[in-house]
Amino acid sequence: MEGKLCKQILVIRIHNIRVKIITNYPKYYDYLCLHFGKVILSEQVDDCQVEVSAYWQTDDLNLDVNTDMIQIGANTLRDENGIYTIRKIGRRKKVKLNFYIKDNKLYLKANFQRKPLKDKLRYDIFGQSQEAHFFEITYPLIYYPLFWYLEYFKNTHPLHASAVKIKDKCIVICGLEGMGKTTFSLLLAQDPHAKLFSDNLIFYDKDNIFPCYEPIRIHKNEDKSLWKDKFSRINKFKTLKDFYEPISFSFGYSSKPDIIILPLFGDTFCVKKIAKIEFIERLLNLNQLTAELGNYTEYFALFNLLVTGFRIWELRYNALQCALNSTDCFEMIVRKADGLEKNLKKLKEVVFNAYT
Repeated sequence: MEGKLCKQILVIRIHNIRVKIITNYPKYYDYLCLHFGKVILSEQVDDCQVEVSAYWQTDDLNLDVNTDMIQIGANTLRDENGIYTIRKIGRRKKVKLNFYIKDNKLYLKANFQRKPLKDKLRYDIFGQSQEAHFFEITYPLIYYPLFWYLEYFKNTHPLHASAVKIKDKCIVICGLEGMGKTTFSLLLAQDPHAKLFSDNLIFYDKDNIFPCYEPIRIHKNEDKSLWKDKFSRINKFKTLKDFYEPISFSFGYSSKPDIIILPLFGDTFCVKKIAKIEFIERLLNLNQLTAELGNYTEYFALFNLLVTGFRIWELRYNALQCALNSTDCFEMIVRKADGLEKNLKKLKEVVFNAYT
């Protein structure tokens, strides 16, 4: 296989799950070192729960069919050793995937096609960067196998939310992109007693929530001063200029959520308490509409072909119901024109002061 001699290995740890990444493409290896900087294990570990191989080749991407395989789709096969499929990531880059479970470990093998002449023109002569492409493929290659492993083996599930702990109270802010989760969390984190728990994704089980490590993109209209002392820019990225990593990250940090808030935009500021069952149903449905977890649904369905009896929606609902057992759930309608800082002040007057 092309590049066999330059095979490189990286081991990361997220939520106490060790992921071994093997690649023959030096540029992707360098990208991974920047992306996962804070969670790379300094020593090579053989006992990893998830193993991902990402190889680039010059040959065409074709499924190798044999008599033991069953075709379950136009580009999807299965046999006793796993699932084989050809997909498109971001509707652009074609990838051949093979995944299987062995000894309670999840394995994913991914093959991309290299076109040396086009790549040389694009990246060496015209100076285009592959970072945006690497960022796009890292979720299905690394995060999605990790998510599925946690869901299937640990009954631990991803949630699109931010979280901040102030003194001994944990506040979770959930919802879709663009609704102010990040800014609300960073404003809350300005409190001298606050600890920014997670900015974009968290995990939950029946008892607690946990942070998920990922670089964060700061949008142009956001106040970068809020990020001071919390995140630092990843300066070695050539084109992903607004990506930041947490200055510190704790592997074993967890908390019971005390307050969970769903922010919405409307004409009049309003905070109201929502029945837990209704809130959980809305939250799980919104979860599937986010870019990160909406795209995960396709890969999750493919992984599920490896197992039987995995009633994931029931497990997610029951785990979240237990995690929020003593949590107060609020819907917060804010006026966008008032600005998030003014709305946060109102929110503190209505809700936070009673708890913190």
